[in-house]
Amino acid sequence: TGLHHTDGLADFADGLMTKGTKEKKLMAMKDLSTGSAGTVTIVLYIVGLIMALSLSTGYQLFLAIFLSEIIAKFSMVLMASVGKSASAGSNSLFVKLMHNKTKLMLASIITIIPLVVLGENYMGLIIFIACVFLTLFLVVLTKRTFGGITGDILGATNELNRLASIIIFVSI
Repeated sequence: TGLHHTDGLADFADGLMTKGTKEKKLMAMKDLSTGSAGTVTIVLYIVGLIMALSLSTGYQLFLAIFLSEIIAKFSMVLMASVGKSASAGSNSLFVKLMHNKTKLMLASIITIIPLVVLGENYMGLIIFIACVFLTLFLVVLTKRTFGGITGDILGATNELNRLASIIIFVSI
């Protein structure tokens, strides 16, 4: 994914830390410069990712990275399926197309299969459930804070779920 989603995480943090109206918070996310909240968030994210990945080696490390990527992508699909767009932008078409229960169910099944097959001791299901709760929490938070979701918020959800799933994976 390159750094596109990581930039979304930084912009999301900047928006969360901005005081004022929803419009002012959305403008902070669209600002091309990264604020102190975004910078600190990215540093903490990278440190957390390095620490979590360092707790695993070999096949377990491969599995943690592989399953976390599946979860990260599913979290964006879930968010787009249940959330609403805060403003016109890169998210709008994706959100519109994903408001379909059949697509969400199919995406859920496609996500759960490798998690169950490759995950040991119900680990895959635990990660899936944690991802769903984290994503739904972010949907509620962003609706209250920004009026809905944006492309930056989808990217932040990707990154946060990736980190959370790797932490859970190496902890179990």
